[in-house]
Amino acid sequence: MLIGIVMMSMLSASAFGQDAENPTSAEGWYKRAYDKRHNKDLDGAIADASEAIKLSPKTGKYWLERGISRGNKGDLTGALEDFNQSVQLSPENADGLRIRAMMKARLKDFDGAMEDFGAAIKISPKFSRAFGDRGDTYRQMGKTDLALADYDSALAIDKKYYWFCEARGDILRKQGKLDKAADDYRSALETAKDETVRTRLQKKLTAVTTPTKE
Repeated sequence: MLIGIVMMSMLSASAFGQDAENPTSAEGWYKRAYDKRHNKDLDGAIADASEAIKLSPKTGKYWLERGISRGNKGDLTGALEDFNQSVQLSPENADGLRIRAMMKARLKDFDGAMEDFGAAIKISPKFSRAFGDRGDTYRQMGKTDLALADYDSALAIDKKYYWFCEARGDILRKQGKLDKAADDYRSALETAKDETVRTRLQKKLTAVTTPTKE
């Protein structure tokens, strides 16, 4: 369920405060780029991240931030270039590897994606998002058994990612395991906040729990 690239951060779009409004340093430009990306101003985010990179070209997270906005804007090749630079500068950043893996998957470089996911998990064995995103990639490749195993691992670590519950439920539903699929849809409903998502999940739950007519 590759729906976009998102950094692992719980900060709100305005979390960086005054320094993000009037940047005076590379970190300030980076923070404002983050804010702009979360406010859907991708051109502004790219421009601000570029300013951060100019001032501090050896800071991996600045390249990562710009790459995310470039990817969200549809510049997949440019995003991958930025992610490559970020990983080169910060090779132990598990989230950077995860994000690059997702981009490689979008570009159909599945071998490269699996290598990056594996490296991220080796660095951070309890990295739920890396397992879940690898599960999404296996699902994209049609390898549902491997996808299920990764969703199991992701959700055993952290159940807050409703989309992994939903994805596992979808596979189980296709396999005819309706009770287990229903459990996953219920779990997803416990954490999903968006009303559109909740409506979709409720429809799926109803579909697997409503008796079929003879």
